Parts: sequence; C-alpha cells; structure tokens
Amino acid sequence: MLQSRDGVPLDYVRQLNALALRPDLAVLVTAYPGILEDRLRARGAHYRFEHDGSSRVEAGMYDDLADVLAEDGFPIWRVDTGDDAWPDPAVPAPGPGYADDLYCLPSGHLELGETIVDCAVREAREEVGVAIDPTDLRPATVVHYLSPEGRPRLGVFFATDRWHGEPYNAEPAKCGGLAWPRVDELLDNTVPYTAAGVELYRSGVSIGLHGWPELVGATA
Repeated sequence: MLQSRDGVPLDYVRQLNALALRPDLAVLVTAYPGILEDRLRARGAHYRFEHDGSSRVEAGMYDDLADVLAEDGFPIWRVDTGDDAWPDPAVPAPGPGYADDLYCLPSGHLELGETIVDCAVREAREEVGVAIDPTDLRPATVVHYLSPEGRPRLGVFFATDRWHGEPYNAEPAKCGGLAWPRVDELLDNTVPYTAAGVELYRSGVSIGLHGWPELVGATA
C-alpha cells in the first residue's frame, strides 16, 4: 500500500514479490476511516503520509489491496479494529476470496520469468493436479478484460484434449469443487470473464474485449 502512495506500479510490486514465499493467510487490519482519523489525531503522525484526511484514502487503498490479493489467490482475513469484539485468533476466519461461489477455468497470473505456456502448464498442475505437455497446448483465444474496478488485464486462453493424471481439486482451501459443464451450456454462476473467453473460443474468434464501456468486436 505504501508503494502505491509513492506511485510504484502494481505490476512492478508483483514482480518484486514473485519469488517470495506465499503466506498461508494475509491479514488486513483496518477500521472505518472516521475511527482511524480520531486515533491519528490522538497519537500523532508516525510517517510522512499521515495527516488529516489521509485515513479515508488509505482505507480505500487497503480495500483495493484486499481485492488484488484475493484475485492473486491469497486467502484474506480482514480484521475490523473498530468493532468492540475482536475475532478469536484460534478460530479460522478467512475473508472473501476471489470469485467466491463462481466457476472459473484453471488459471492464474504469470510469475517472474515465466512464459504464458509455462504458466498454463503450472496452473493446471497446481489447481487440478494434471500434467500437460506444453506441445499439447493450442491457442484458444485472447480476452482484453476491464474489471469492474477499472483494472485492465490480458487473458490468454489455451485448449487441450491431452493430459496425464485424473483431474481433482488440488487446492481445496481456495476452491470449493470442480464441475464439468458442456462448453455450450456453462453454469449460470460462471465468472463473466471466463464465460466470455469460452464463447469467443466456440465462435472461432481469436481476440475479443470484455468489460470495456464500448465493446468493439475484433477478430484476427
């Protein structure tokens, strides 16, 4: 969050942290901005960004950070210190994850130094426990996506009909279960971005847009 205040791009921060050990749980401690302002005035500033009115900005940034971490697959526990009752640390209390109660294809972000093909192979292994030969992957489509929060993303979809191993839920802490719907009968609670990519693939469209204010179809 401090890097954001200094104007450091999010992608650069992700690259810096790509080789770091992933925590089992990310804990975000926050409170209503008005409560934070009262505490700030009572104790005084501790660093250069703290001043009257800064708490609302920081609380919003922490909310954005929680969304980014959830999208990156980190389990989040948001602790509201404005509440009188603190959560019992002995009881697991994970916060909302990315796309809770929605279905999505095995997917994820590129790691530092990784190709998109390597990423697809790794994510399939990590999320559904199968091994895919990179030469068995074929390009399906590309989606240029704009999230509701205004963050653009380029999603590269692959298809294959060959893999080794029986698919299973390899990340039960992050995923509630697997389903095998037909590509022309996706479940209603499919991530919209995923559904858009599948529909482009079915239609033979190699690149498309999703989530932008003015959708202009593109083919290649």
